[in-house]
Amino acid sequence: MDHGIDVHDFCVTLPEAEHQAIHGGGDYKLARKAWPKEWNQRVMSALREAEAAERRATGKLLSREQVIQVGKRVMARYDFTMDFERYARNPKKPVPSGVKTP
Repeated sequence: MDHGIDVHDFCVTLPEAEHQAIHGGGDYKLARKAWPKEWNQRVMSALREAEAAERRATGKLLSREQVIQVGKRVMARYDFTMDFERYARNPKKPVPSGVKTP
């Protein structure tokens, strides 16, 4: 599921402990197997569900904006209200509209 979106353009800054916690305590490989609410699992599950519903309704894939909205809904479940920013290791890439830079 690509949709022309670079996930690194849609990051948020979190304290290290909070970041580790949403990824299953730091061992993301184990967390993905053992914890269905691990961040990446939850986001991908929500995207697959939304895309299946969109395909049934319109026969189309989710738009870029729809993908972003699904991500924001998952963020809200974690009480994340911060703005997106570019992942710091990717500073030279042009900033897409709607993304703040730190």
